[in-house]
Amino acid sequence: FAHFDADTYTSAFQFLAFFWPRMVIGGKLVLDDVGWVATPGVERALMEYFRYPRSKFTKSYQSVVTRKR
Repeated sequence: FAHFDADTYTSAFQFLAFFWPRMVIGGKLVLDDVGWVATPGVERALMEYFRYPRSKFTKSYQSVVTRKR
């Protein structure tokens, strides 16, 4: 489990790049401020890192990503 709460694209992308490859199967990343108008970089980092469409993320200003394989 890793929790991320920062507001910029660069820090969010670096968090994903560091933690995701180290996550065990079933491990979870939780990111705050996803979809919040004041922090667009967090959602952009998720979309670019995972190549997800915008609709894949929750609208509750948090996103949970689970390692499946």
